Amino acid sequence: MCPNKIERERILPFDRVYPRLFDEHLARYKLATHYVRGKRVLDLACGTGYGSHFMAVNDAAEVLGIDISKEAIDSCQSHYSANNLSFARMDSTRLALNDECFDAVWPLKSSSILKRQIYVFVNRRGF
Repeated sequence: MCPNKIERERILPFDRVYPRLFDEHLARYKLATHYVRGKRVLDLACGTGYGSHFMAVNDAAEVLGIDISKEAIDSCQSHYSANNLSFARMDSTRLALNDECFDAVWPLKSSSILKRQIYVFVNRRGF
């Protein structure tokens, strides 16, 4: 069976083809939970959404997962839900968000140019 587009481009939970890669990604989200407890989090390029969901159910106040892919966001919305979790299709380089509306932005793997662009959405006490 050939993987569909979303499976080829994204890390899926319990990936049997690249289990170490999934474990590495999950370890990053586990680390993030220590910093996002009680915080409003923007998860950039959330992919399949497991990381956004992981932060939401591990005490983040609110998590917004965004991705440019319609297929990714559709998958997120059909697989994950929590009262403090939402997903939106959005381009990370053209965020349609209010300034200083988040306490933290994830992921760590983003370009320095993008990091400078997203600081405007993080409140002064955030990271």
